[in-house]
Amino acid sequence: MRVISLKSAIYIFTGTFITFIFALLFTSIPQFANSYSTILCANNGQLLAAQVAPDGQWRFPPSQAIPDKFKTAILLYEDRDFYSHFGISFKGIARAANANWKQKRVVQGGSTVTMQVARMAYQHRKRSFFNKIGEMLGALKLELFHTKESILAEYSSHAPFGGNVVGLEAAGWRFLGKKLEQITWAEAALLAVLPNNPSLIHVGKNRNLLLAKRNKLLKRLSDFGAFSKTDLALFQAEPLPEKPFPLPKLANHAMQKIIHEGKRGQKIISSIDFAIQKRCVEWQKNYQKALEANQIHNIAILVTENSTGNVVAYVGNTEDANKTYANDVDMILAERSYGSLLKPFLYAAMLNDGLILPHSIVPNIPTNIFGYRPQNYFKDFDGAVHAHHVLSRSVNVPSVRMLHQYGVEKFLAFLKPWGFCTFNKPAEHYGLSLILGGGESSLWQMVNGYRILQQTAFKVPQINAQIQLQITADKKEAFHSHIEPLTAWYTLEAISETKRPDDNGEWHDYFSGQKVAWKTGTSHGSRDAWAIGCGSKYTVGVWIGNASGEGRSGLTGIGTAAPLLFRIFQFLPADKWKQAPSTSIASSKICTESGFKASAFCKKTYHLLLPTKAAKAGFCPYHVQIFLDKKKNHLVNSSCFSLQEAEKDTFFILPPVMEHFYAKHNPSFRKLPNWKSDCQNSVQQKQWQSVGIVYPENGSKIYIPTELNGKRGKVVLDAVTRNKNETLYWHIDRHFITKTIQYHQIEALISPGNHELTIVNTSGESQKVRFEVLEKE
Repeated sequence: MRVISLKSAIYIFTGTFITFIFALLFTSIPQFANSYSTILCANNGQLLAAQVAPDGQWRFPPSQAIPDKFKTAILLYEDRDFYSHFGISFKGIARAANANWKQKRVVQGGSTVTMQVARMAYQHRKRSFFNKIGEMLGALKLELFHTKESILAEYSSHAPFGGNVVGLEAAGWRFLGKKLEQITWAEAALLAVLPNNPSLIHVGKNRNLLLAKRNKLLKRLSDFGAFSKTDLALFQAEPLPEKPFPLPKLANHAMQKIIHEGKRGQKIISSIDFAIQKRCVEWQKNYQKALEANQIHNIAILVTENSTGNVVAYVGNTEDANKTYANDVDMILAERSYGSLLKPFLYAAMLNDGLILPHSIVPNIPTNIFGYRPQNYFKDFDGAVHAHHVLSRSVNVPSVRMLHQYGVEKFLAFLKPWGFCTFNKPAEHYGLSLILGGGESSLWQMVNGYRILQQTAFKVPQINAQIQLQITADKKEAFHSHIEPLTAWYTLEAISETKRPDDNGEWHDYFSGQKVAWKTGTSHGSRDAWAIGCGSKYTVGVWIGNASGEGRSGLTGIGTAAPLLFRIFQFLPADKWKQAPSTSIASSKICTESGFKASAFCKKTYHLLLPTKAAKAGFCPYHVQIFLDKKKNHLVNSSCFSLQEAEKDTFFILPPVMEHFYAKHNPSFRKLPNWKSDCQNSVQQKQWQSVGIVYPENGSKIYIPTELNGKRGKVVLDAVTRNKNETLYWHIDRHFITKTIQYHQIEALISPGNHELTIVNTSGESQKVRFEVLEKE
């Protein structure tokens, strides 16, 4: 063994030291200034979507993770002494020089992996003496300030792999269609030989040369001891990949959302569940094909985890490369008319304030409030409907009356803490139509609002009150409910009934294998179909329509969106649905017929826990005690009959207009008997009165249309009475107009301005309403 003299050692050390000093002083640390692709991955790291870098390259953001198979293959192929040299391998340079001299041409380079990193960072395209010196100095500086693993990671992230594919991770997806953790030894060898000659990855040429290089490296790996000789034959038999794989497009709109949030050029590990996302995309595609015949082209699906607020599926629109139907618009974030989706929140607001009880009845009668005349879907009225059925049947008129009672401005203030941020105009702008879709909201906001409702009912602490696409997302404004858990629980119970009517008046059953509290919405003109559902673990939202705003016949929440909603719930896992939250308030006795707290005159009752303010509400106003003559044919009172001899009874009495419609839908309803002839002038409470004015309502504003001949049209005035044969006398502004018998509807020519309608029956009982006739422009 030759011994180096002390003088030679000093020369070597001095030369090396001077080289280091020169590199430190006059050479910058190689740094990459590339732009990167935007990458969105599921919570398990599976690729969901990617966008090419601004320079047109598929260059994934740098990653420190390198598969052991690729690390072994690349170092054996490119730089065997990687862990022993200091950036420059003189042994490798000598070996390359010898090989090139023998072949009389350049067949091998002497660059280390570190030098190649420096060359890529400096963007040296020509191989010259000065460039090589610069790369050697850059390599030295890299070795001084970086670990071996980080240098190898930089190489893997920026090495060219052919075409517009840069970096190992991009190559894995583009050429192999899989995560790097899943690659075989044959695939690792293929990826290792490509950076040395990236033009080999071509479907139409160089296949034999590429195969030979790969198999030669596999032989070296086997000799190195990476795997057995038996495995070598299997790996060498693996075919080369064909044409490049298209990158996944399972969540393009979710990726655009994170780009819009300032995360362009990053790799995002999102909260999306790969299996759920993939299924939702498949169902969306199949469902959209079925809707094409009706020219319905856009579908959006959003699924969130209730306990955390994490988004587990985000399908913003149907995919279409030509974007013929505005498929690039993210319909999860688009603001659209929401139909009836706010009704549960109004129910919750009024129940929490004690203005209604869970099952208390609400008038369902013809309504005109300041000129606004809402209509039920089937244009009918049933007089009175229980509050929870207002939700389960999605009845419009009672909902409008409830909002009028609660107040539009107050309701807008109630909605803000739930995350409804799009209602930014004054209450007058929306009016009472707010509850029927008179504003705009997004699927993102709706799903979040329903999820918070579910979490409040289940008494789960709000980990993330606002739904998040990323587990690691920055905290935003905390949206939360401000109602009692019992209020939220009753609201969910009201919308958990599985039957809903369709366009033909038939009732649909939807079964999901788990309990779901759900609500549908259909916008005016059939432009938007919505379905939102809360399960025990997930909240799901579906929107279907045309991004252009074009309405389609038959596009409804119940008939179009609900089937897809329940298809999704059939796949989702579920927990046990929780029972009503405990409360310190004792249960109250409830009147079965009216839904109010039972008075002494309510015969049928049941017990129910009530929210704090609701428990302090008044008793049933509709059940009263009456006195009848001995034959029980007529009402009597003390002015005309001895009450000691009278027969006592209790009756469920509604105001005349409510009773008129209620009796039509309830054949067993007992109508109040007529008064005994000499008792008719007695003053009784309002619902005992015989006469009711259906139209116009007190305080209403009326527009009168102009007829085809240019003359002003007439107003149709409508009234009801308990006694079929009763005569009614009509007065407008104290002027007698006409009288009616049995059928109490008239037409009257009324001038613009304020007016008073008075109706008197033969017993002297009268009803009055004030209304205004407006000039129609």
